[in-house]
Amino acid sequence: MFQNPDDQIICPTVEEELAFTLSAQGVAKARAREEARDFLRVWGLSHWAPRAISQLSQGQRQKVCLLALQIGKPLTLLLDEPFASLDLPSQLRLGQQLLSADQQLIFSTHVLEQVCDFERVIWLERGKVRADGPGQEVCQAYREDVRQRALESADAAELA
Repeated sequence: MFQNPDDQIICPTVEEELAFTLSAQGVAKARAREEARDFLRVWGLSHWAPRAISQLSQGQRQKVCLLALQIGKPLTLLLDEPFASLDLPSQLRLGQQLLSADQQLIFSTHVLEQVCDFERVIWLERGKVRADGPGQEVCQAYREDVRQRALESADAAELA
C-alpha cells in the first residue's frame, strides 16, 4: 500500500477499485463486482460501493487501498507509511483494520509508536540493518541512538 492513496487508486468508485483487484486475478468482471459488494457488506461498508473515490477523505481513501489489497487475500501486506497524512481518529481506525488483518504485516514507518508492540522490528539505516528484534527493544535502541546523535550535534554546534 502506497503512502499516498492517490498513487494507488486507479478506479473512479470504491466498488470498481475493489473489483479491479479481483479482475487482475482472473475473476470475471461481473463476478468481481459482486464479490466486491459482498466484501464491503462484510465490513459494514455497503453504502461505500457506489461512492466516488474523489469524494472520500484521505483516511477513507487509505481504507479503500487497504480493502483493495485485502480482498485479493495476499499472504503479506507491504505498507509504506500507512498512517501518513491521517488525523488521529483515522490512524486509530486504520490501525484497527490492520490489526484485524489475517495477513503478515510489513511496513515502513518513522513513527515508533506504530511498531513498538510488534513482535519483530527491523531498524534500517543507509541500507544496512542496525537492529532486528522485539519492537520494544529495537525502538528503545533507536530512541537512544537519536538522542545521542542530537547531543553530539548540539555539542559540535557549541564548539563551532
